[in-house]
Amino acid sequence: MNANLRVKVAAEGWEFEQIFALNHQTFAEEIPQHPKDPSGRLIDRFHDENTYVIGLRGRRLAGMIAVRGRRPFSLDQKLPDLDAYLPGRCSICELRLLAIEPSNRAGRVLPALIEYVWRYCVRQGYDVAVIS
Repeated sequence: MNANLRVKVAAEGWEFEQIFALNHQTFAEEIPQHPKDPSGRLIDRFHDENTYVIGLRGRRLAGMIAVRGRRPFSLDQKLPDLDAYLPGRCSICELRLLAIEPSNRAGRVLPALIEYVWRYCVRQGYDVAVIS
């Protein structure tokens, strides 16, 4: 099932366009956290700071998750004194914008993304990740 799934860090313009479309589909249409836009695109407010780990089937986006290492995190705004819940002296990142294209939700996209994110975060020196 995963034979044709490739997981990587997004780098190409066409990949980002599909990220913006999946963001809109997920976070404006399905989970209405943002207003719908006629363009069908939603560019995250932290886009320039995000590293997008994506799963591709050919040239079609199957899923994504973003890693961001700069505070304040989204969770800082939702949970007062976030640091009280974290171990001292850690290198922390936030995992955001987890979205799987609906036709891929019953497959192995999520585990493949999480495995790649784990290895990416270790290479970047992160030892703690938060997600809201």
